[in-house]
Amino acid sequence: MAKILFKKMLGKCTKEEKYSTITVSVIPVGGYENTAKLAIETKRMLFSGAKVFAVWDEDVFSVTIPGDTTHRIEKLYNDNRELIYSLGFTPELCIVESIESLSTSLVSAIRKEFKCEIRTVLSDKDYLECHGNNPRKVAKKKLDVIIDFLKSYSGYSYDIVIDKLADIVLENTYGESDIKEIIMPILSKIM
Repeated sequence: MAKILFKKMLGKCTKEEKYSTITVSVIPVGGYENTAKLAIETKRMLFSGAKVFAVWDEDVFSVTIPGDTTHRIEKLYNDNRELIYSLGFTPELCIVESIESLSTSLVSAIRKEFKCEIRTVLSDKDYLECHGNNPRKVAKKKLDVIIDFLKSYSGYSYDIVIDKLADIVLENTYGESDIKEIIMPILSKIM
């Protein structure tokens, strides 16, 4: 989900003419440490004009680094600050929290696109049974239930549901200035 949201955010910020020659490849690696290490290694192998960045979900900065008693992740980040950026949020948590807030515009957009009442999803037994100690894992389980509902109501494939849901969440949760605040520090290193 992070890849899709990041690409959509990047697309919103690169519409200007000065960014027209940028070629971007977003590679989901899995795991923040692996993401950073891939960026570090890839940067060493590329031409001097090429730029490589690692983008971590916000919970790495707000939960993982403060809770890391070995300081390994903090050191990795501090040693590579020019390569590592925050996505500004944790995708699964953001989407679930946005949906659970029952924002009128978000609920309406979901109803219109997927022909599904979000309250039906939120009151479903499978959704209500998603709990645990790790908020991110709980959010992932809840998001899976939401996606299954949206697929069944709309008839869309998984990929289409994810794509359309990402559009709806970005449009109804993050303003253009919020998105630019996240993306522009990265783009400033490219130009």
